[in-house]
Amino acid sequence: MHHYLAQCKKYRFEFLYAFLTVLLSFSPYIREDLITGSDSSFHLARIETLAQNLSYGLFSNKIHVDLCYGYGYGVGFFYPDLFLYIPALLMCIGFSLEVSFKLFAGLLLSGIFLSMFYCVYRLTKDRYAALSSSAVFLFSCQVMGS
Repeated sequence: MHHYLAQCKKYRFEFLYAFLTVLLSFSPYIREDLITGSDSSFHLARIETLAQNLSYGLFSNKIHVDLCYGYGYGVGFFYPDLFLYIPALLMCIGFSLEVSFKLFAGLLLSGIFLSMFYCVYRLTKDRYAALSSSAVFLFSCQVMGS
């Protein structure tokens, strides 16, 4: 345990930098409503109907039964639902659609930062290069625009 605390203390700058970078990238989500884009309402409806399917006891099905005025729609044939189970499960335990989506977005941003850090660190063996490239990628149009 003492060794773990010493390692945390040794890398406290890296932890703080990562936390602040992810927090800054998450700042557009810290508002009362959701950020709307070209097809965000469709994907939010996917999360909501996936949560409803789970509440009906339907798991891993391709048809979201409450879409299209209750007739259902085969969204799962065109878009994979694997990662959307995270916000759907959050909705099932009582979080609203807005809160579950924001928590999911924070989880995705953290995962993007960590995976970029890992890849660059494995290539360069330089923590500062990995931190800076992770921040640059996190604020790129590819990530922030979607």
